[in-house]
Amino acid sequence: MLFSLVILLFISPAVAALTDLQANCTGPDRRYNGTSCYVLLKIFKTHNAAKLSCNHYLGYSGHLYHIRNAAIQAATSLLISTYSASTDWIWTGLEPINSSAALTDKNNWAHYFRNGTFVSATNLSWPTGQPAANNRVIYRPSDDKIYSKPEGTALFHICEYEEALKLPVTDLEKKCVNLTSSSVLTSFVNDVCYVLQPAVTKIYNDAKVACNALNGYDGHLAHVRTMEELWIVETLRAAANVAIVRLGIGQTNTSSTDPYTGWYLTTPTNPPELTTFLPWATSYPTASMRTIGVTSGYPKSFATLGFNAAYPFICQYESITPTTTTTTTTTTTTTTANAGEDCTVTSVWTDWSACSQSCDKGIRSRVLMSNTSSNCNSTSTPTPTYQYESCATEVQCKSSSTKITTLKSECMGKTGSHFAYSSCYFLANISGTQADASDYCVTQGGQLASLFGEDLVSQLGSLFLQFSSVQVIFTFNRADIIDIGV
Repeated sequence: MLFSLVILLFISPAVAALTDLQANCTGPDRRYNGTSCYVLLKIFKTHNAAKLSCNHYLGYSGHLYHIRNAAIQAATSLLISTYSASTDWIWTGLEPINSSAALTDKNNWAHYFRNGTFVSATNLSWPTGQPAANNRVIYRPSDDKIYSKPEGTALFHICEYEEALKLPVTDLEKKCVNLTSSSVLTSFVNDVCYVLQPAVTKIYNDAKVACNALNGYDGHLAHVRTMEELWIVETLRAAANVAIVRLGIGQTNTSSTDPYTGWYLTTPTNPPELTTFLPWATSYPTASMRTIGVTSGYPKSFATLGFNAAYPFICQYESITPTTTTTTTTTTTTTTANAGEDCTVTSVWTDWSACSQSCDKGIRSRVLMSNTSSNCNSTSTPTPTYQYESCATEVQCKSSSTKITTLKSECMGKTGSHFAYSSCYFLANISGTQADASDYCVTQGGQLASLFGEDLVSQLGSLFLQFSSVQVIFTFNRADIIDIGV
């Protein structure tokens, strides 16, 4: 008896402790079961609109609930019976894995999360004849079974919040949720806030600079690089019940006759970023249409749109990033020139240069200039340090050649290389001395680059800009030659 009492004293505090989610999961419309809180919403919504409404508990990435096992099925059945009618149909988070495959295949269904990822479904209580050829799934408590239904049906739904998905609540998440209204649809996923105002339409250039609803955050037309991101924007489009929504993807070369290549993710301030994720909808792309939107037909959703046609658009806002300014930065260091004397060296960054044209990208530079005070007796001149960074431009190279030589052909086929002025250049992501860099280039069959003139430096920006920001130090050997020092 004494041994049992000792064990009870050790385990009692752990049993009594409540998590934050448990403490908030109280009321007739919600139940805590296992490690999840289930909330029943008695508001008629289509399936996609229901997915967007699961944001009651900040920091938990709420999603339409998953009936993973019999215990969850029993717990949510009890919630429905005590808070709603037993004849009500309830949306679940079951969706087809491949909407182009047979919807009647029981293996083609999975539980989806808010970010478009999914887990395979094992507890599937289909009745005879189900699933039918519909693209969403409801739970019917009257017979404790699940049925497929069309996405556009308006029904009640249950949201699920999981302990395992808890993340710190950010200012961006709070502001994103607060934007939600009858005229604004939002989705907060992976620290990105997606916003759609269905009634607001704009042409491409106006939409590009219209994403400014959240002060202090980088806003731009939505980028879609993966199937998960496509799932997110398709949810917004379908919930808004609009045919097409604009994205931040454009073809920067307006003279191109190839509608399948040359597509870039764009923002108002950063250089375009080449994208190859292009899930074209039926009958697309169309030549001479230079922008992209999402239309019905997921997962083949991309449609080409004209610059000057007005459509609703999706904005995305990301975490705060430092803003680059063109003001000079001054740093001062003090060294001893002679005994008892102070020598002050002041280093000042020049203003950024104009954005140089560089193969659908842009690069600008500035120089760290060093000045010494009059009490310094050194006659040596410090080596200037150059910084290069990305900047916006939507123009082609300043110069190019249409003649295809053997070297040019091989260079163009090598990832990360750039052909200019009868030479092939590539950026080696290594560190070390200049001698190390030179030796490495020799092993690759080349030599350390010498960059003649501003025009070539500009073109080679396409190499520097493989990374978000590159600082390269150069030394001047003579007036017109710049050697890369790695």
